[in-house]
Amino acid sequence: MTPSMLIAWSAKNKIGFITGDIPRPKTGDTKMRLWDRCNDMVKSWILNGGEREIKESILFCPTAKDMWSDLVERFEQYNNAKHYQEHDQLNQMGQGGDSISVHFTKLKKLWDELRSIFTLPVCKCEAHDQLVKHEENQRVIKFLMGFNDGYNTTRGNILMMTPLPSLNVVYSILIQKEKQRDIVAPSPLNLDVSAMAARVWNGQQRYNGGQKQYYPSNNFRGQGSE
Repeated sequence: MTPSMLIAWSAKNKIGFITGDIPRPKTGDTKMRLWDRCNDMVKSWILNGGEREIKESILFCPTAKDMWSDLVERFEQYNNAKHYQEHDQLNQMGQGGDSISVHFTKLKKLWDELRSIFTLPVCKCEAHDQLVKHEENQRVIKFLMGFNDGYNTTRGNILMMTPLPSLNVVYSILIQKEKQRDIVAPSPLNLDVSAMAARVWNGQQRYNGGQKQYYPSNNFRGQGSE
């Protein structure tokens, strides 16, 4: 079930038709016709989102739940392979030449895709809160591991914080550090201009007995110079 499908079905209050939480009323119930119409509507959404070969294989499923269960069972192996592939990408991903913002976006995209495949069960208990915090800490550590050596000090300072800050807080800290580095770093253009001025000055200006005299350098010869 993709996030976009979840959003669309949730907005129309129809998720229960594929999970089975809204069962078909018994024969003779006045709501049976209304349920059948809603069930056919959800079935049409599923069919419209699939390829032709897939549509034909599930076309005659009696309910949206049966249709969806068939797809989940058939493509579960694909999800496992995708799960492995995305974890492998996470393990190999580093900042490289990307900015912090670009690096974070790439990581978050993979994390969101993995969460769409496997989601922690929702419950109001201490164990659930601990699992959520553990997942958050793992993402923070992975985020920090991918940075270049120029962020070693900042990374060490963050890892010494107790408790470990949230991913968004860490992102904000590193963005500020990146901006500071950009401000402090000298402009390559200014360096080039300063170097050229120094070469010109050294080639043209010399001192003899405390009196300033000018001699052209090899690159700045005037008329009559040898």
